[in-house]
Amino acid sequence: MAQQKFPFPTLVGNSVAPASGGAVTVPLQNPALAEQSQLYGDLSKRIDAVSQMGFKIAGGRAKTAGALYGARNAPTQEQLVKAQELNVAVDLPGDASSINIFQQSAYAGSLSLLEDSVEIAGRRSLTEAMAEAAANPDLDPSTFTAQLDTIVQEYSAQMATVSPTSAGKINSSLGMVANSQVVSFSREFMGRAIKQRTNEAKENVNSFIDGASRIITGHTANGDVTLLDSINADKKRIRSILEKAPNVSEDYILRQEKRFDKKIRVAQEAVVLNWVRTTEKFAKKPFDAFRELQKFGYNKPSEVPDHIKDVWKITDVQTRNKITDSLLSVASALTRADQLEVAKGKQDRQTIIDDGTNAFNKALTLPNTPWAQRANGMTAAINTLNSIGYDTTNLQERLDQGPITLLESNAKDKKRLAFARSMGKLTFKMIMDARLDENDAADYMGKLTSQRDANVKKALMGIKNDPLFRDIDLNADPNNDNTNTAQLRRRYNQAQDFVHKKRIEFEEMLGRKMQQNQEIKSTDYFNANAVAEEAVKNVRSEIINVEMKKLTEKIERAYKIIDKLSEDGVSFSRTPEGLRDALESKVSGSFANIDIDYMDKVPRYGKNADGKYSGDGLKIQNALKYDRQLFELERRLNILEGN
Repeated sequence: MAQQKFPFPTLVGNSVAPASGGAVTVPLQNPALAEQSQLYGDLSKRIDAVSQMGFKIAGGRAKTAGALYGARNAPTQEQLVKAQELNVAVDLPGDASSINIFQQSAYAGSLSLLEDSVEIAGRRSLTEAMAEAAANPDLDPSTFTAQLDTIVQEYSAQMATVSPTSAGKINSSLGMVANSQVVSFSREFMGRAIKQRTNEAKENVNSFIDGASRIITGHTANGDVTLLDSINADKKRIRSILEKAPNVSEDYILRQEKRFDKKIRVAQEAVVLNWVRTTEKFAKKPFDAFRELQKFGYNKPSEVPDHIKDVWKITDVQTRNKITDSLLSVASALTRADQLEVAKGKQDRQTIIDDGTNAFNKALTLPNTPWAQRANGMTAAINTLNSIGYDTTNLQERLDQGPITLLESNAKDKKRLAFARSMGKLTFKMIMDARLDENDAADYMGKLTSQRDANVKKALMGIKNDPLFRDIDLNADPNNDNTNTAQLRRRYNQAQDFVHKKRIEFEEMLGRKMQQNQEIKSTDYFNANAVAEEAVKNVRSEIINVEMKKLTEKIERAYKIIDKLSEDGVSFSRTPEGLRDALESKVSGSFANIDIDYMDKVPRYGKNADGKYSGDGLKIQNALKYDRQLFELERRLNILEGN
């Protein structure tokens, strides 16, 4: 510590004057006291720190308690809405202006909870509004924006009754949510609008395409606008509509133009064919209509009407060929239909005979039925057969005989008949030889008929499954058959008819024997399988004979070639050996148009650069091949016929 110098009295005059020489210092503070003071100061600071810590802990507890109190006693969003409706103030727990920590915290906690409640309610309302908007196709973005603004303002106003600051926070938070929803809705709205415009354009174009055929079908030759101009106008309109529509590619436009063109072509074909079908002169002779179209194409006078001429002029080659094919097909179909009609008439007659005969037999043998009732059924069958000119003399005689009555059926005979039926071997003779009463006889006659039906059905199925007919589609349109398929189908029907015919002949034979009291033998049994096999064998024999005939005709043409060689003094036999000798024969060569007999001879039938015969030589060579095929067919035919 610096020492302070004090004045002292001089030796002269007892006056006080500054001293000179060394200084004298006196301490102003007591060191012991200073140390003690510092000690007390440190103690005070420690006391203050402890005090501050205590206040802080107490304040934290008061803050927590106040926040909890405020949260528990905060008003709900519903109470806030009610207070707003009643125009009364909303009191929050605590006091924001108080210096009391508990009061401040209670108010802040209550306000924060109320803010969250209002914001959640607002967000929920915005979500509901978004869902309703999505379900309303008529709602536009501006109206939707106004709805969301109303919701935001409504919840902000609710909070404003409590705290303007909180109202601002609610407005800002809900406003961001509303803005994102407006943006999303606007995008969806624009997407729907674009899609709607595109769909409308496509629908409008479809109306043009669907109506394309009417341009052709409704055309008249006396109009001011040509048919081609009308077609091109609609086609241009299709492109114009689609080009103006959003999100329509060029590829899509081209596809619609192709659809339009196809409709036009189909209509052209339909109009021309309809003209042929509805014109009496051409309906039965469609090929004559084709000739008239050809005449028009060559600028010659024709009977083609003017409106058909206009259609034909703008019809492309492909469509013309299609129309021509249709006309030729119709002509062929008409010819074939005439043939089928004749065949069908025969088939229908045979079906009536079969059905009538079966109906008669079933009525005759109907078990447990009075004779009068059975006689009525037999009479009805006879009348049906008489209507087609079928000879029913035998059936009428059997009807006139009346019922056959036996006293009692023999049990052993019935057992024998039952066994035969189970084996499918029941015969008419077995029934006639058995001792049966009227009902049992009728019952077994009915079973015999059913057995024949089943056997015939099985036999017919065997024909269908034969390798010769297995691949034929019996349900196909005969008019669409190729030549080979049509022939096989005809031969299949031939085999089926053979079985039906043999069955009728068998039953008529039985009827005659009964009427004439002739003996019915055990061999008088209709073996449907054997008949079906015979039918198929006959068909195969016929096919082989047809092929043999064709081969024979081809070989004959080769024989005529070697016959002409006799004019040159050369003779060959009409045999395969003669054909071979003729093919291998040689003639004299020549040089410079001068015959030189002594020169080597050359083959009568030369070969080309590929070493193959041509012309007559090829025909003779093929005839040798045909002869080998003919030999093989003859061998197969002999095997088939059991020779």
